[in-house]
Amino acid sequence: MSLSRSGLFTLALTLWTGLTVLVIHNSYQQERNLAHERLNSLIYTLSADIAQRPGGAENLSQQAGLTQIQHWQQTTGIHFDLSVIDQSGQPLISTLLPTDTLGLHETARFLNATLDTTKSQCFVTVAGYPESHCYLCAIRISDTQQTLLLSLTQTQVMSQWLENRWWIVSLAVLTLLLLLALHLLITLRYHKSKLTQGHLATKVEKQESEFRRLLRNLPGLIYRMNARSKKVVYMSPGSLPLVGYHPEQFIEQKVSPMDIIEEEDKERLYNQIRLAHQSLKPFELVYRVRTLHGELKWVIDRGNCYLDADGEYYVEGVILDITERELVRQQIEYLAIQDPLTELYNRYKFNDELVSAVDETKRQEEHFAMLFIDLDRFKNINDSLGHQLGDRLLREVSERLRKIVKHKHFLGRMGGDEFVVLMRHLQTKDEARDLAREINRVLRIPFNIESYELRIS
Repeated sequence: MSLSRSGLFTLALTLWTGLTVLVIHNSYQQERNLAHERLNSLIYTLSADIAQRPGGAENLSQQAGLTQIQHWQQTTGIHFDLSVIDQSGQPLISTLLPTDTLGLHETARFLNATLDTTKSQCFVTVAGYPESHCYLCAIRISDTQQTLLLSLTQTQVMSQWLENRWWIVSLAVLTLLLLLALHLLITLRYHKSKLTQGHLATKVEKQESEFRRLLRNLPGLIYRMNARSKKVVYMSPGSLPLVGYHPEQFIEQKVSPMDIIEEEDKERLYNQIRLAHQSLKPFELVYRVRTLHGELKWVIDRGNCYLDADGEYYVEGVILDITERELVRQQIEYLAIQDPLTELYNRYKFNDELVSAVDETKRQEEHFAMLFIDLDRFKNINDSLGHQLGDRLLREVSERLRKIVKHKHFLGRMGGDEFVVLMRHLQTKDEARDLAREINRVLRIPFNIESYELRIS
């Protein structure tokens, strides 16, 4: 697992602190051992100095003895405690506190039993001697019954060490302070960075939330699909109100987008995706989809095909529901060429068909015929019985004409009580004559509408 820069620096600081402590400890131990050696060497010098005085230390007053001890400390540069005791442990001179000398009789008994007459001996602890002292050296003063004791306390060793090795401690402490300051700076920058990242994460989360809300409020759906496999990789929540399927159903391939597209429109959609795949240009396509509940809807698909970094082609776009718009368009187109009363073609559609028939006749030398139908007595019926009954009569006439006019011929209402039949691709004139006779025949048959029997021709 990789460590952050803050973690690496903390590890380095810990290692440096441990190394510093180890160096300081070793330095202190060296100073302590050196102090012990110097104390062991010094005791011979001082014992010889005391032995040269008549009567040893007995002729030194306490004050004079302390003055002499201070002189020795200044001369040697070593801070130590000095005591001269007799065989019973009575101190003749001593730098120890009075309370610390109370147990010297036990120290004397121990030394009387173990101490050599000519050599010094050093101890870490001795019975009766103050426990605050970490090192004690003792020697018999020659030609006397007195014992010289030199000792060091932990504080004295520490003081001597700081006095001699102050630069090591200062350098270690300074380096540690610098590292701590650097660590504090890095920590502050790290927390600031985390705070900034937190603000950025909050901002990104807010933007994503707003984006998701925007997607939910869109009237259609947004999609992304692999162009080759037709696998949906993203589908917005708009799929539910549009087609009745949840986005997960498309993403998990429980439902394919091609499953809901009308069969007649699939080929056009395939061709459009293929062209978009080749050109990478935007496309727009209108087609029909069948919802989960069987409802048929018109949609407009505005999309684009692109190539991602992995070399895969994807189609993404927006699908909008245009069912109402498409129905209105169809209604407008219907009204433009259809007669709303009889649902036959109107005069505008007839004009287009007539122009087409004339052009085709010139090119292919084919024949066509026109039959104009004008209903007799319709105006009297419409004025006397009312427009509603007249409209019903027109619809009945239209139904009879539909039954006898073939689909290959054009049948329309020119307006009022006028109808027209345009017969194309005629082989003989008899076809038009026969149809005219049939129209006259069926229109002479009375029309029974409500309680009236209506006759026209």
